[in-house]
Amino acid sequence: MNRGYIQNHFKKFGVDKFISIMVPSRGRKELIEGFLQSIEDNTKIKKRIQVITVTDVNSVEDTTNILNYYNENNLTFDLYNIVRPQSKYITDDYYNFAYQLTNSYFVWGLGNDCKIITKDWDEILYNKTKPFFQNILENKKYYYIHTYDDIHETANEANCFPILSSNYCDKVGENVPCMFKNWSADTFLWENVVKKNLDKFEVIDLIDSIAIEHICIHNNKFGNDDVHAQ
Repeated sequence: MNRGYIQNHFKKFGVDKFISIMVPSRGRKELIEGFLQSIEDNTKIKKRIQVITVTDVNSVEDTTNILNYYNENNLTFDLYNIVRPQSKYITDDYYNFAYQLTNSYFVWGLGNDCKIITKDWDEILYNKTKPFFQNILENKKYYYIHTYDDIHETANEANCFPILSSNYCDKVGENVPCMFKNWSADTFLWENVVKKNLDKFEVIDLIDSIAIEHICIHNNKFGNDDVHAQ
């Protein structure tokens, strides 16, 4: 989607969603189920969010697990699963692929090893950012939002899972830098884009307000596995 299309769509029809959450998922059945349940349990107004999971075409089981859990547990947020050929690149091939389906003020790339643990996190985020909606629509300012990710503890660090305003993502055509083919994309974005363009970005520190649990090898909450190695 190009910037002109999105701006015209916003002005004519209104934004469909407040925030889109994008989650590549390969294996780790229990973790993705825990993530989905955390959205259901901790989101106050589910109609204003959308969740987009991305699975591999050669792993029907991953897609089936997600859809079965969603249906069998009567989850009530909008869920879309898209299937693509398996790639080893998490950034361009999964997050940026999923981004093309979003239509919201903000986008949030998370992992299937995450859980949102703050009750009514969406209401907190909405109240903190609603004064900025018009700036996003008119592309006057970009927003980079820190949340607590269970690893980085200050807003002076790159966040593993920043929330970004969609106008920035639309301008560059991506959610995370596609030239970085692994999780270092979040560091690159923070050090080489945001901090060097603070006249264009507003950095919002919500580390003390919104938290996720990151169940990963880096904080010893999850062991190394084939997915992490890939």
